Amino acid sequence: EDAAASRYYLRSLVTLRPHDPELQFRLGLAEIEDGMADGLNRIRALTNTGAGGFGPGSYGPAHLWLATQAIQPASPVKMSEEELGQHLTLAVSRMPQSIAARVLLANLSIRQQKLRQAEEQLLLVVKDAPDVIFDLVPVQQRLRRDPEIIAPGVEKAEAAFRRQFESDPGSQESRIKLARLLLISGRADDAGLLLEEGVDQNPTDEKLRQAYADYKVGLAGTRLAQGPLNSEVARELLFQALELNPGHPGAVHQLELVSRILPPLADRRIEPAIQFWSDRLQSVSSRADLTSIEAVGAEDSRPENGSPDRETSGAPDSAAQALASQSLVCRQMLAILLASQGEFVRAAEVFQPMAEQSDIAQRAYADLLKKGGQTEQASQLLTSLAESQLHQLADAPDDAERVVQLIATLMQSGRLPEALTALRAQPMLPDSRVPENAQLRSQYGRLCLQLFDQQWSHAVDVSATEPALPPEAIGLLADACQCEGQLLAAVDRLARVAYSQSPDAGKADDLLRQIRVRGTEGAAVLEVIGVRAVLVGRYEEAIRSLTQANNQTRHRSPLIMNNLAIAILRSGETNLDEALKLADEALVLIPDQPEILVTRAEINVARENWNAALADLQVALPFRQDSVLLHRLLEQTYAALGEADMARTHAARLAELTPSTP
Repeated sequence: EDAAASRYYLRSLVTLRPHDPELQFRLGLAEIEDGMADGLNRIRALTNTGAGGFGPGSYGPAHLWLATQAIQPASPVKMSEEELGQHLTLAVSRMPQSIAARVLLANLSIRQQKLRQAEEQLLLVVKDAPDVIFDLVPVQQRLRRDPEIIAPGVEKAEAAFRRQFESDPGSQESRIKLARLLLISGRADDAGLLLEEGVDQNPTDEKLRQAYADYKVGLAGTRLAQGPLNSEVARELLFQALELNPGHPGAVHQLELVSRILPPLADRRIEPAIQFWSDRLQSVSSRADLTSIEAVGAEDSRPENGSPDRETSGAPDSAAQALASQSLVCRQMLAILLASQGEFVRAAEVFQPMAEQSDIAQRAYADLLKKGGQTEQASQLLTSLAESQLHQLADAPDDAERVVQLIATLMQSGRLPEALTALRAQPMLPDSRVPENAQLRSQYGRLCLQLFDQQWSHAVDVSATEPALPPEAIGLLADACQCEGQLLAAVDRLARVAYSQSPDAGKADDLLRQIRVRGTEGAAVLEVIGVRAVLVGRYEEAIRSLTQANNQTRHRSPLIMNNLAIAILRSGETNLDEALKLADEALVLIPDQPEILVTRAEINVARENWNAALADLQVALPFRQDSVLLHRLLEQTYAALGEADMARTHAARLAELTPSTP
């Protein structure tokens, strides 16, 4: 009754003051709340700038309301991006103090890559709305603003957040805001400690656990972006994130990237995530079954003329499509998690319903089958897929995308000569055996490397009395050097030939020299050559190449510095101080990286600095439990420190691992 009276009173006011936009707006909202279509039309009328509008101009809150509704999912208000921009621009012009209008306009500008306009809007409101700093700083960083320009806004926002936090230390919201600010201002360690403290104090608080998991996933992404050397550290961070939030999709996607670099590792911390996505999949499947039953019921209850109700005919299909999409996501997440643990049979079972989605999905399914020991089934699947692709290609021989898919299938099947024939039938670059199409070129490079490894890799280390490699062997590596993304892998194989006793060592060395003269990926090429020299004990050449690479990268590549430190250490030079300095500098760039910790420990063992060596080895041990080198160093270190029992323990483990590769 009160609501009805309020509506009656509002309508009476509008009748008395029909040109009052505020009253018209309030009535429009009330009508929408009551389910009346007139309400939306009333608010739209308030945005007319011509004679059809109310008052001398359009009404700012109406523009803002329509724009806000338009960006909501499944909203009845539809408009183009251009119309959205017009409404928000008018909202800002009518309401210059509106934080919401300026932030929405800034977000639209960011989406349209108009970063300067976005920065302008955000700077106008950040003083009164400190939360806007989270939008402003990324924009300024993308615009490469000087840190001194960014700092004042960050400092003011931090002061505001600290006041909020100190006034209520138990507030999860203020803690999370402060941590986010510390993170975007480059103080990741402080942010992590703040979130860790919050989770310790409130271990069941879902928002804090989510924020801490987000932090760890972000840190893992940063580490991975620095290079594959960080893969193990990144995986540990992702395990921790999934322990905090088992349903974190970002953690699962990054774990998939890590799994392409590292072998599977079973870890109990993944079990809650596997259970989460299993339960979610079961729930979605149950709802899908129910929707299917309802759809059948609706079909049976149609009128005799068979005409569906226009209002409801699309609803079951829409719901079924949404559930099918959710099911695919759940299966993808679950398959990634299971595969990361080495449970390939279960992963294949989960993935199987998705296999028909695309050629790529079928190859992924075949890969899981093969890794799970079902090689015959995987082979049959790939053979069938290749036959289907060949038939499709016969109908459209110039379809480059179909060629790409066929080549990928043939390569995965091990049918390398057929893949080579198919690739060489494609248009080539002038005066070259390299395909013109960029995707095919990348595939050709990978194929060249696989053919070399399959047919001639075993002959690289033969004595000088053995026959030379056939001309096509070095030719394949030369071709691979011209293909996107394959240069460094080809250089590694050329360096292996160049440093071997093969009669073709001189040819390979000439090719490497030509590559260096071109300067393509200069430091990376020098690094690959230097690492191969370390592996074959050519330490003088290794030091020369890696020193040049280190100078080119301005001492900013931890991997190069680590390998240079190893080369100096194992060369027998007495300059251990330089090797230690390199390892220290590398660990500043990538703290606690296991590979570099072992390098520094090896240097300290050579210096007989046993306690320093032990500290690094103990940190690296959880990530390198099967490393022969690490256990050898631990045996030496414990023996030197007089801990005979520990020395014997690592000696026993060393004996178990000796047949394995360090």
